[in-house]
Amino acid sequence: MENKVIRLQKQQEGKYIPLEIQVEDIEKLEIHYSYNRYKEIVEDNQISVKENAVIDFSIIGPNEQFLGSSGSDREYLFFSELESSIGFEKLKQMAGVWTILIGAYKIPDGGIDVTYEFKTTEKRHRWFKGDTHMHTQASDGQLTSQTLVNVAKDMKLDFIILTDHNNYHPEASYLSDSQLTVIPGVEWTQYNGHGNFINIDAPLSSSFVTTSDEELREMINKGNDIGALFVINHPFCSNVPWKWTMELNYDAVEIINGGSDPRANLKAIEWWHQKLVNGNQVPVIGGSDFHRFDQFHSLGSPTTHIFSKSKSRSDILKAIKEGAVYITNNVNGPKIDMRASDGSYMGQTTHSGEDISITIHNLNKGNIVKVIDDKETKITRITENIKELQMNKTTKNRKFIRIEIWDGESIVSLKGIEGNLLLVSNPIYIQ
Repeated sequence: MENKVIRLQKQQEGKYIPLEIQVEDIEKLEIHYSYNRYKEIVEDNQISVKENAVIDFSIIGPNEQFLGSSGSDREYLFFSELESSIGFEKLKQMAGVWTILIGAYKIPDGGIDVTYEFKTTEKRHRWFKGDTHMHTQASDGQLTSQTLVNVAKDMKLDFIILTDHNNYHPEASYLSDSQLTVIPGVEWTQYNGHGNFINIDAPLSSSFVTTSDEELREMINKGNDIGALFVINHPFCSNVPWKWTMELNYDAVEIINGGSDPRANLKAIEWWHQKLVNGNQVPVIGGSDFHRFDQFHSLGSPTTHIFSKSKSRSDILKAIKEGAVYITNNVNGPKIDMRASDGSYMGQTTHSGEDISITIHNLNKGNIVKVIDDKETKITRITENIKELQMNKTTKNRKFIRIEIWDGESIVSLKGIEGNLLLVSNPIYIQ
């Protein structure tokens, strides 16, 4: 962005002068403004400093979002979707026309120049990790939302989504900062199944109750209209399986749920895999369904990793909807990146014939890497600890390529599953 020098004249004193600036979809905007507020006066061989001018600062973001005013006491301010200077609002969106209101409180007779310097932090794709499903004291969880935030920060998570049963979290945006993005949601809870509305902090209607598939579709549409995503939760859970129709405009399916029997999660993966084989594109995520600390449950188990331009709420939602996601059994699980030679990544579509490059970090002896497509599963057994494994896969005559990593063989029995699922990736689709 180009810096601006604005000349204010004496006759503009007492007025507010708008200065419009065009801002792109950036991560952060910093503004320095300066002028000769004081001047030296020599009288009777004595030098004194007197106030020469007073220029106040106020600012309005895109879509007429008033961000705040500082008077003339600060020379530097910053703005982002996650955090802004003290006293100023976080942005609902960065891209658009902003307006600086130049407050010409005191102008010297000869006029004065005011310089505005702009520094931008551009967005860039990278991996962020978080948890998409948890409960607080607002429903049947044991911790407050603030305590969950503190725990998530200690675990080095980048985002969490608060999803209490039929209750809401309007405080979520105030809990977010540059370290942790806190997204409001609700676990829509009925006897025929549960689903998360993500990016919603107030009820969609006077009642959460729906009595038919058509009423559920209408509720999901209402959520979509205000920018909320809908996720089908733990569809094969033995306690609360999904009994509604699957013919819905859902945005993702929770195939790994921390509170479910591993066999239910494996059944969800098998259902999802068949959808992929049939040519459907279905984004999947994981969620801990955390309620309390005990021997078998923890925040971030599983962890959902997203490939996003930033960890702003809007970019996280976009990545989930796109399927730019992989899931690990916990926050310290293996790490993966998968790219087609044309730059396509998980959730995107490449062309048949492009090569897929797969990079996996933090593999241990005994791990099993499965490269899965619609026709076959290729298995690589890890015989020693490996910091980085490089693999390549052809896309010719395939519909998709996805990855699973197991610790030991995946054998299903009446007692459960032998072997521990460490990672599931969304696919790169192929046409």
